[in-house]
Amino acid sequence: MPKDASKEKPVPVMLLVTGLDGHRPDNYERTEEHLKRGWATVICDIPGVADCPALKTDPKSSDRLFTTILNWIKSQPQLNEKKVIAWGLSAGGYHAIRLAHTHASRLAGAVGHGAGTHHYIGAEWLKEVNHHEYPFDLRRAYLGKYGYSSWEELVEKCQKDFSLVDNGIVNQMSCRLLLINGMLDGCMPVEDSMLLMEYGRPKEARFIQGRAHMGYPEANSVVFPWLEEVMGTAS
Repeated sequence: MPKDASKEKPVPVMLLVTGLDGHRPDNYERTEEHLKRGWATVICDIPGVADCPALKTDPKSSDRLFTTILNWIKSQPQLNEKKVIAWGLSAGGYHAIRLAHTHASRLAGAVGHGAGTHHYIGAEWLKEVNHHEYPFDLRRAYLGKYGYSSWEELVEKCQKDFSLVDNGIVNQMSCRLLLINGMLDGCMPVEDSMLLMEYGRPKEARFIQGRAHMGYPEANSVVFPWLEEVMGTAS
């Protein structure tokens, strides 16, 4: 939190939503960038990862988790509840996009960065999921995250249970939403971001040619100017 944050001068808040293998302590560089801009940072792990208390088998547990977090932000007089942006990283991008729809009135904006929304948990994509750039066994990681008893059960049920499209989340009104990824992402297909253009409020997007998951190294140079613009216009 910026040192000058106070009840008289509440500061904007970046809500960082982490992924499968990047956790709360792993975001020093981002939090330093936020501090340079006068923003506080709240970081949370996602259901099924680290010590997140939300029930990983319940898609709606994410909604309850973020209600609690946003209520806490509101209770802190030195934080500006009118200037909160959620930035979801990788698997956290799913939750940031969900949050952008379920809690639209409580956010100034959201970023789905390297996010999955629908195809990433479909049977066609999942059968190839261990053949791309993820350096570990993604099947094992997904089983731990979603809580299914077997890979076969996950392939059968996960999309029906968690898809933001099949469950109608994307039909709700959203806050401003930036979608960013690499065009060659082998973990979360870029089509999952493109798909959101067919639903709800118009979105903003930037896809990086020739880059894999998350669109690094160029991605952050796109995200930070967008964050600055949204923080500057939110009221």
